Amino acid sequence: MRRPAAGGACKASPVTVVRRVFAIQAQDATAADLGIRVRGRDITAQAIRTAYEKERSIVRNWYMRGTLHTIPSDGARWVLQLLSPRILAATSSWA
Repeated sequence: MRRPAAGGACKASPVTVVRRVFAIQAQDATAADLGIRVRGRDITAQAIRTAYEKERSIVRNWYMRGTLHTIPSDGARWVLQLLSPRILAATSSWA
């Protein structure tokens, strides 16, 4: 019997996978993409690239802790509003 991928994810789009877990955290872009692929089935590198570049359904940014986070693009605004005060306070002495 074949088991579904981690978290019960089956064949899905990159944005569906990211929505299911809300954010994929990684040290670099390649690891983030692999984090998406491992949580779904039959997701190609090209499908992920399309989600970032053409569909713009997922976005990657350094939202916190200096590591990359990939999130659904429709969540980017509120995540930035939530985390920006903390980031600005932590980095204000860098200038």
